[in-house]
Amino acid sequence: MDDALLEQIKLDLHQAGGGPLVLCEGPENGRDRLVYSAWSRAQRQVVAFRGVQGCTQVVKCVSEIRAEEPYLRVHGIVDRDYGRVGTPGVEQPGGEFIHTLRGHCIENYLLDPEGWAAVAARLHRLKGPPEGWRKPDEVRQRILDFYQAAVPVTALNIAIHELSTLHRDSQSFRPARFRQSITAARTREDAVDQGRNWAVRSGQADRASELIGGTVDTLLSLADPDELALSVSGKLVLEQLVAELSPEQPRRGRYRTDDELIGLYLSDCPQPPAEIATLLRRISLGESVAGA
Repeated sequence: MDDALLEQIKLDLHQAGGGPLVLCEGPENGRDRLVYSAWSRAQRQVVAFRGVQGCTQVVKCVSEIRAEEPYLRVHGIVDRDYGRVGTPGVEQPGGEFIHTLRGHCIENYLLDPEGWAAVAARLHRLKGPPEGWRKPDEVRQRILDFYQAAVPVTALNIAIHELSTLHRDSQSFRPARFRQSITAARTREDAVDQGRNWAVRSGQADRASELIGGTVDTLLSLADPDELALSVSGKLVLEQLVAELSPEQPRRGRYRTDDELIGLYLSDCPQPPAEIATLLRRISLGESVAGA
């Protein structure tokens, strides 16, 4: 634990004047902090947010500060990620003051079809939105398409996580990085081949193949984006959404970024999803947030 970080967070808490401070994953002033802050303002909740790099750091900071100075109102929100795929709310690291998102990550909560239909209309005022982006029902289908396109790479990442966790003490096991783009594995067969090639040195090729194939089949059987959001990273979906929706013309010498479009989305769809609204209310009241 970085003592300087811990002391800075304590200082932030004292400067908050007794109000709650929530630690979330990511850079100090990164996307998670900005999104949660916008949702808190929309709910008229006086809650401050600060980014901390990684789930482990969030949990450690909250736990240590609560143990040393229990009167300080510090909470944490962590992503579910590939390590917490399964029944929502089963794994809650850090006790009653840490909330694990039911969805994979914060980007899964930024995919309301009505919000993106409004952004599409704003971006394409002159000619109108492109086909597939004109009505919320059309946008919902596009989002579902992106989720399903992300299933092979999601299955590969789940296998990487599970096998890396199971065999992390084995000298023969070679860890791998998570794939960060839908295009990293476009089909079931591609994901299985990559998994086998990665795991073959440690004798886990068959297990990787079985795990990836089974995960792909399970996820593709789902037809509801809300169900897919429990396992599939919203980052992958948002990346495709922005690429398809952004106007082709440069703006001030560059293309619109993901965060610029998220800003437009939040202005058109300011209210948080029900899970986040309940979470913010509990935090403002000083209640337990585990499983909120």
